[in-house]
Amino acid sequence: MCKSLFSSVAVMKILLAHPDCDINQQSDRYRTALHVAVWSNYVKGTQMLLRAGCDVNLKDHYGDTALMLAARKGYCELVEGLLKAGSVLNARDKEGETALHHAANHGYAEVVRLLLSQEAELEGKTMWGHTPLLMSVSNRHSDCALLLLYAGADACIMDRSGKSALQHAAKRDLVECVHYMLSQGAVIPDMGDNDGNTPLIEAIRHGNADVVRLLIQFGCNVQTVHKCTVGSEYLPCSCLELALHSNHLDIAAMLVEAGAGLQDLQTLGAAHPELVLEPYVSGWVKQHLCSPVSLQNLCRWVVRDILKYGLPQKVCFLPLPRCVQDYLAFGNLRKRQNLK
Repeated sequence: MCKSLFSSVAVMKILLAHPDCDINQQSDRYRTALHVAVWSNYVKGTQMLLRAGCDVNLKDHYGDTALMLAARKGYCELVEGLLKAGSVLNARDKEGETALHHAANHGYAEVVRLLLSQEAELEGKTMWGHTPLLMSVSNRHSDCALLLLYAGADACIMDRSGKSALQHAAKRDLVECVHYMLSQGAVIPDMGDNDGNTPLIEAIRHGNADVVRLLIQFGCNVQTVHKCTVGSEYLPCSCLELALHSNHLDIAAMLVEAGAGLQDLQTLGAAHPELVLEPYVSGWVKQHLCSPVSLQNLCRWVVRDILKYGLPQKVCFLPLPRCVQDYLAFGNLRKRQNLK
């Protein structure tokens, strides 16, 4: 039967009409004619097999049903047809992935939307602890991630490394996803993984200035010390030190404006004199060390410490002019050009 799929429709009709035809016969990899037809996006052949009454929920060697294969390949028409034919929506393969996992992992937003409309399970975990949301942000599929978030996916669930969707999104510069999660209060901005790395650390390490700006605006702690790779060593350092040793002056400027202390930079340098800043970075540090902190900024830091997370939402309730609210919520932070 599998070999006939690439022949004419007439040949398939003859085979399906034969009394000895086993429509659910499986290969040595446990794949049926339906698996092959779906994987090849052979719509007419799939429809013929479904009308002939094939078992839509048989699994192959990897535990994949035809629905999972269609979702993995992004074949929306086939996904819809298989669901109507009785495919189990939340069936799992050997790694615990459902059709929604496959679609989210490969970035097929239309398939994700279709599966969600059928009430696919949002929070199912694979053997690695991955939900569909975690898989979509890990692979930079922001459109799929946003669909899952709008549907109510839990952004606080962590994978086996302790990383949340926010950390993956911060690392991969998915600005829209980060903003949605923070604005909904779905996650704590300072939540760390198994190694203690926070979303801010991930964003700084990868030079994602727009994500850093959002995290600052929503109240993340800019003064905490973490262990990070600086140079070729894994050392305790602050967020500001990481930004400077990574030569991200645009990010360093935002951190200083949000209250990160330049006076603490000498700690890492004293303990590890081999870690030398680039000359233009050292010049930037010296210039800012000589600049006094304004009273406005000191007040803003106090307000930030008191209100903590969800700063933009909380500030808007204060009886203050809009321009003052915007200033207190660090709405004036802008991505700066990183010039040497």
